[in-house]
Amino acid sequence: MDDDAVNDRLDGMKRRAADGTRLPRAVESDPAADALLLQAARSIASTRNRRAQYFRAELFAEPAWDMLIDLFIAHLEGRQVYVSSLCIAAGVPATTALRYIQDLERNGEIISSPDNLDGRRRWLWLSEASVAAMRGLLSKQPPWLNGDQPSHAVN
Repeated sequence: MDDDAVNDRLDGMKRRAADGTRLPRAVESDPAADALLLQAARSIASTRNRRAQYFRAELFAEPAWDMLIDLFIAHLEGRQVYVSSLCIAAGVPATTALRYIQDLERNGEIISSPDNLDGRRRWLWLSEASVAAMRGLLSKQPPWLNGDQPSHAVN
């Protein structure tokens, strides 16, 4: 796809986003596979959040990863994510989160669009390439990340 085609597609996505329509899905996917990917992504997010109960949160600060997981979950659920909620999901100060958002957007991992109803807000979603990357990564996760016990686990 040439640059003009990519820009036209992005413009169309932004127009739909401004209209408040659901996020576009680049590729039709298998609902059963999406359910497993959603379960895996939620499990990762939950585990990351639970670590703070046992260790200092700053030991595991990965704001970009937390943002990508949050946006992937939102993608699979068909919901939009505003900048403010993504900053909260990152678990770091807002200024730090905003720098990560800017970097992710500049490098094409995420796309943003202004909220047509409230000009002070922007909403974000994963680029098609990032969705594909997350699908690839999470489809190769070990079963225990999906809630299954490892075969050597002792109860």
